[in-house]
Amino acid sequence: MSPSGSSNCSTSDWDTSSGSQPLPMQFHGKAVGFFRIWLVNLLLTIVTLGIWSAWAKVRTNQWFLRHTVVNGHAFDYHATGLQIFKGRLMALIAIAAYSALVWLWPSLEWAAFIALMLALPWAINAGLSFNAAMTSWSNVRFGFRGRYGGAALVFLIMPIVAVFSCGLLAPLCSRMSARYLASGYGYGNLAFATEPRLSALYAALGRSV
Repeated sequence: MSPSGSSNCSTSDWDTSSGSQPLPMQFHGKAVGFFRIWLVNLLLTIVTLGIWSAWAKVRTNQWFLRHTVVNGHAFDYHATGLQIFKGRLMALIAIAAYSALVWLWPSLEWAAFIALMLALPWAINAGLSFNAAMTSWSNVRFGFRGRYGGAALVFLIMPIVAVFSCGLLAPLCSRMSARYLASGYGYGNLAFATEPRLSALYAALGRSV
């Protein structure tokens, strides 16, 4: 299935029509090549006290994606280490602020926790959107459009429901999560979709018990 339109991902007008066809996929990476990148990343991460890990993530993603070829075209990853580092720094600042607030005003612990949980769906959607926009295939970027309510339902409410149901609703939670993620992704002006069979998920749960 080939995209129509420009090379920039448009998340406002994705085509959801069904006309998919299988495409051949190959991976050309060699273990020796990855070992070199892994070793250099490990050493630099240790020397820089973890700072290099942001750049290590970029190099690792680029290696895997550039060696993954679909229909003769390779994937690519366009994020920079500085972008990853800034995102992690913001997350660290938020966690530090939460810890300081709870330590200085213990009475606000629950209020701070609720605020943190309310921000979680937004953070998840932002992370998914960033990683999708930084990934391309055949010079066309991916995209992700997620709704706050959908993320809150899938990542906050349903896991709690699954726990209180003693795992009986875990397959339903898994299906909702897969559908939310797949329907949120797009490629060019094309949309993704998936419909996992609930019976198959419950069968897998039964085999694991």
